[in-house]
Amino acid sequence: MKFRSASRHGLWLATTGGGGSWSPTEIGPAFWLDAQAEAERRALTTAQTAQLASFNDDASGWHPTQATPAAQPVLQHDGARWFANFDGVDDKMVLPATAHGMLRNLSGATILAVYAQTAFKTTNMIFRATAGNGSAYRMALNYDGNLNTADDDDFVRPMGKRLDADAIEQIVTYEPAGPTTRFHNNVFSVIGAVFDYSAATLRAYRNTTLHGVNLAFQTSGNTSDTDSTLMQIGHDSGSFGWVLGKLAALMIVPRAISTGELAQVVDYYNVRSSLGL
Repeated sequence: MKFRSASRHGLWLATTGGGGSWSPTEIGPAFWLDAQAEAERRALTTAQTAQLASFNDDASGWHPTQATPAAQPVLQHDGARWFANFDGVDDKMVLPATAHGMLRNLSGATILAVYAQTAFKTTNMIFRATAGNGSAYRMALNYDGNLNTADDDDFVRPMGKRLDADAIEQIVTYEPAGPTTRFHNNVFSVIGAVFDYSAATLRAYRNTTLHGVNLAFQTSGNTSDTDSTLMQIGHDSGSFGWVLGKLAALMIVPRAISTGELAQVVDYYNVRSSLGL
C-alpha cells in the first residue's frame, strides 16, 4: 500500500490511492513521539535546530523532559526527515510519573521506533521501563552491535518480563548469517517488538522483517498490575546504554499489534521519514 502525505495540525495523515486516510492513531498508541510533528509545533525551518527540554507526546500528554541543557537531544533535519539526535554521552529524556501505569495489567504491548544508528556502539537503550518493583526491565528496546570475525552486524534487542517476579527474557538476533559486515549506520528503519503476553511470545522486527521469536517468553497472562518506577528514552542506567543515534519517532501501543498493522506503520513512516523501502 502506497501513501501520499498530508499534514493536519502537526499530526500527519497518510492518504491512500482510494482517497481514504490512515494514521497511527488508528492502532491506539498510549504514547507517541514524532519529530516532524514537534518541529511543526515549533515552526522550525529545516535549517534550524532546537534543544529538546521537552518533547510533546501526541497520544496522551505524557511529555518526556530533560532539564539539563547539556543532556538534551537536539531536534534537527538532515535534508530528508526530522529526528531527535542523541549524542551517546549523556542525552536522555524521562517520562513523567503519570505515565508509569502505561504497561500495567496488559495482555500485550508493542514498542516501535523509527531509528538510525549514528555509528557503531554495542548498547543503545532507546526506551526503558522498569518493573513495578524497580528491578530491571518490564519493557525495553535496545539497539545493539555485534563484532566478530564471522558476522559483524547490528540488531534489534527487545527485553522485558510479564510479572515483577519473573526473570528477564530477551531476543538476541542478528541479520541473516554470513561473513559480511552489515551495519546500518545512518540508515533509518522501523525497529521494535511485539510483546504478546497472552501467548507467551516476544517478537523482534526491522521494518516488516521478523528478526527473532522467543517462544519461551515467561508465562501466559497479563502483566503485573503495578506501575513502573521509571520510564526513560536514550539511556539505561549508570554509564551503560547511552544512545548514539537518531530517533524520528517512538510509539508504544498497549496491545500486541498484528503483522498487517505493523506493515501500515512501516508504510506510513516510509513516506513520512523517507526510509527508502
